[in-house]
Parts: sequence; C-alpha cells; structure tokens
Amino acid sequence: MIFESRAYYQGMIDLNILEKGEDYRNLKKSYVIYICTFDQYGKGVSDAFTQDLEEAVQSVRQNEKWRLDYMTLQQEYRERYEEGKLEGRLEGKIEILYTGFHMTPSQIADKLSLPESEVLRILAELQE
Repeated sequence: MIFESRAYYQGMIDLNILEKGEDYRNLKKSYVIYICTFDQYGKGVSDAFTQDLEEAVQSVRQNEKWRLDYMTLQQEYRERYEEGKLEGRLEGKIEILYTGFHMTPSQIADKLSLPESEVLRILAELQE
C-alpha cells in the first residue's frame, strides 16, 4: 500500500512540475515524506510526539467541513492556474503558483523558464 500511494503522490508532483508534452528528463528532484500513524517497520516506536500526531490526524480526518474547504480551495487554485495556462496570462500563472501552490519565486522561475528577477517584479506588481 505504501508503495502504491508513493507512486500516486510522486506522479501528482511530476504533473505539477512538467508542462504538457515536456520531456520527462526535465523533471527536478522531488521527495515524498510519509508520516505514518502506525509502526511501519515493527520497531515498537511510540512517544508523546507520535501520539499527539495521531490525535491531530484523527481530528482532521473527522472534520468534514475542514476537508471540504481544503479540497474546494485546492480545486479553485488548480482551475485558476489552468485558466491562466490556457489564456497565456503570465501574471495569473505566477500568482497561482505563489499563493495557491506555495512555490518560491525561484521554483516559479524554473517551472516557467523565466528569470527569477522577472518573477519577483511581477509578484511586486501584484502586491501593489
């Protein structure tokens, strides 16, 4: 199960890194970190931190409103990004990648093949 979900999440990351039709060799390194609420390797590790983490995970899982709000927001960001992609609006792409996907100006510059100074200039204009 862990390996199947790793492939899924890695694939989702890769989709956000490459543009359609771009060569897969242009993929940047990415990492998926799993925080398991169970003892994956049977080592008997449990402490206050892991117990607090388990409680937090269960709380979020049971909060349907939070989950719905989060998924709705993510969907809105994705739709706005796709609209910007289709219309070719550079400012919209940068805004969504920065605010919606929490990418750094450097990451945005890499993704859009722009100088970082151009990304910073556009972000400054958007904040005015």
